[in-house]
Amino acid sequence: MEQGRLAACHAFGQECTSVPELFPYGIYAIPEIAMVGKTEAELTEAGVPYETGKASYREIARGQIIGDTTGVLKLIFHLETRQLLGVHIIGEGATELVHIGQAVLSFGGNGGLFC
Repeated sequence: MEQGRLAACHAFGQECTSVPELFPYGIYAIPEIAMVGKTEAELTEAGVPYETGKASYREIARGQIIGDTTGVLKLIFHLETRQLLGVHIIGEGATELVHIGQAVLSFGGNGGLFC
């Protein structure tokens, strides 16, 4: 989709930018696996202070609605600014859910959004 958007912009002489580091990854397996943003390994290597929050699908509304109690959602935040840095999901519908995290990352969302 992004390649098509860039091609259309180029064809019509429009300026456009792309932010590939905010492209989500999705693996359509059983269960689905999806992620967007940084990983813990990348942040550790870069010396960025971070904290993770993990929730089982049985603890979040989506998991309760679809009856998936085995999935996992992990959010990675900057320890000091509480800015969201990464979202990692394993479970049914993960490739759909990751786009919510992508939107928050795209707009520089921080922990204040979750309080």
